[in-house]
Amino acid sequence: MTTIDQQLLTQLRTYYQAHLEDIIAENIAVCEVAAPPFQELERARAVARRPPGGGGGGGSIHGTA
Repeated sequence: MTTIDQQLLTQLRTYYQAHLEDIIAENIAVCEVAAPPFQELERARAVARRPPGGGGGGGSIHGTA
């Protein structure tokens, strides 16, 4: 059985509540980038261009030029 770190859970809950509007806006922005099945490269690029520390981005896309 896995134990849950209550202090960490409280910190996550506090962060989530404080940033809820930003999280929603970020999700909407990502979903607005067209990504038909098997053609998700533009969405992946948009996410990779996001600054690190903003909840994503700063990554690389494997197998692309």
